Amino acid sequence: MKRFGATALCLYAAVSFVFLTLASCSSRSSSGIFFEKLEETDLLIKNDRHGAAWRLLKKNAKLSRSAADYLSIVRRAFILDKPEFAEKQLVKGLERFPDNPELTAVYVHFLTASGRTEQALPYAVKLEGGKYGSLYAEIRFQKALAEEHVQAADFLSLSFKQAYLDSALTTGNSAYIRNAALVEAFAGTAEQALALHPLSMSVYDMPEFWARIAYHAGHFEQCVEDLGFAEQTPAVLMLSSDALLRSGNQKEALAAWFLSAERFPAENPAALYNLFRAAFKSGNMGYAYGFLSSLLNAFPDYVPALAAYARYAFEAVPHTEEHIFSSLLREKGIKTLSMELDDLTPRVTPAQALVRLEESLARTNDASLVLEHLKLCWRIEESRRNIDIVAGDPRRTAEVWTMIEQNAPAPFEYDPLLVHFGLWYFCRYNMIAQASELWEKRYSFTGEAADSSAKDAAASEKKTALPNADSVPKTSGVLEAAVLSETGSLSEAGPLSQESLLTQAWEYDIGSYIAFKNKDYEKAEKLLNAAVQNGNFAMPVGSLLNLASLYNGSGRRIQAAALYKKALEVCTDKRLEADIYYKLAVIQREQKEIRTALLSLRRAVSLDPGHTRARLMLKQMDSQGY
Repeated sequence: MKRFGATALCLYAAVSFVFLTLASCSSRSSSGIFFEKLEETDLLIKNDRHGAAWRLLKKNAKLSRSAADYLSIVRRAFILDKPEFAEKQLVKGLERFPDNPELTAVYVHFLTASGRTEQALPYAVKLEGGKYGSLYAEIRFQKALAEEHVQAADFLSLSFKQAYLDSALTTGNSAYIRNAALVEAFAGTAEQALALHPLSMSVYDMPEFWARIAYHAGHFEQCVEDLGFAEQTPAVLMLSSDALLRSGNQKEALAAWFLSAERFPAENPAALYNLFRAAFKSGNMGYAYGFLSSLLNAFPDYVPALAAYARYAFEAVPHTEEHIFSSLLREKGIKTLSMELDDLTPRVTPAQALVRLEESLARTNDASLVLEHLKLCWRIEESRRNIDIVAGDPRRTAEVWTMIEQNAPAPFEYDPLLVHFGLWYFCRYNMIAQASELWEKRYSFTGEAADSSAKDAAASEKKTALPNADSVPKTSGVLEAAVLSETGSLSEAGPLSQESLLTQAWEYDIGSYIAFKNKDYEKAEKLLNAAVQNGNFAMPVGSLLNLASLYNGSGRRIQAAALYKKALEVCTDKRLEADIYYKLAVIQREQKEIRTALLSLRRAVSLDPGHTRARLMLKQMDSQGY
């Protein structure tokens, strides 16, 4: 008993939630006699006359009139090693003052120290968000850690945000504040995360963390300011340059790239690559070639650089087209300024670019490099034959299949990047049968290997982005807004369903497109619904619009309107936003919501004055007297 009492007292005193002293009484007590007896009790305790102090304390407890009185009795009961009596006084006090935070905090701490966490829980909930909220936070953390399959990601739930804030208030540990910000950022509410930013930044406040929060919240100047306190690393300099670019300060961004390339020549290929892109875009081919050469010398297998080398070979065109007059001038030893510039511009032939790619492929066999190699071969062929890609060319179709299958480690374990390109290519040129075959091979083998089928491993998606390519044309009919996007990530649970194998937004997008083209509207709707309802990534505007179009085309106007409104919440393209307002107005007019339809049309025209259908419909409705 003595050990238990000492432990409880120690824990109680360590928390220091309630300020009470042995030598003084609370001014909130209502009885002068109560004060006197407390002082007498304290004197007895000081003189080690614990028996007499205990008898006097029990009598004085009957005079308690306020929450502070009960706490005074409880404190002395702990000192006298009387935890049972202390608990009874806490219970009595809470019966009279159920919302008193001090009584509640002491009782919660007492119960948790006694191992009665479940009993403490209903009391602890009341403390959340207050100055004693860390008691409830500690219970929540302990319960979560006790779960059988607990993972770090479980603590990134928004439900833990207040627990982190309460813990920060009690401990003064800023790591809890960063945890709360991380929870908001993980939920996609970067503005709310940034609201927790320190009032003043220092090198001790994790400036790089807050800079990333500011960047994702779109506060690029704040991001740059925070990074000024961070240690300069390749990642810090690249983040700074990105933020500077976003804020319109290209000169400072270039300076950051130069600094990164100079200080970390063997660590940061992206800096040299960005310098190449900036020089190439501005037409400074000499600088562009210099940056690209330095990049490839230091990082010979850096795929973006190899792709850029191939691009340079085709697009670093002369300033002056060679013709009879330029030839005559050259023969006489005369050069125009543009001819001088042409002679000074380094040249790369497509054949040289191809050799570089093939040498790197021999060393790495990287899937993204395989794709770049195929595209370069096609471009060389087109330049030699002076043709564009022929839609449905059977030879090229065979080359796509060969690329996909030869780079699969096992049957049907196709590389996601190559599958993405193959599906895009087949859909782009309306080879839906080929696209369907690849889709089924990639996503239908979910069971144990049997006959010629093998289990689909659903390999993780590589983060290398596809090179720019033309968008797939819009479909006709119900799914008029269907286009194939090239980014995103999501997944939906489902036993042995195709949806359970999808890990990227483009997979849902292309899958629904193929289903629609095959007139399998039920499957298209199922895939689009899975994309819209999945919360693992930002809401896909394309999937929302495609599903809304499908609903609208099948007569489900209310569901379609709801999705259009949801798309407006996440859409950032003004012209697309205008088109959504127009589609919404059409539904609203059909539903006899005339005033709302007019508002939608006016909003569409304000966003895109060139939206002819919205202007025409608005004019018609005005002429009809609406």
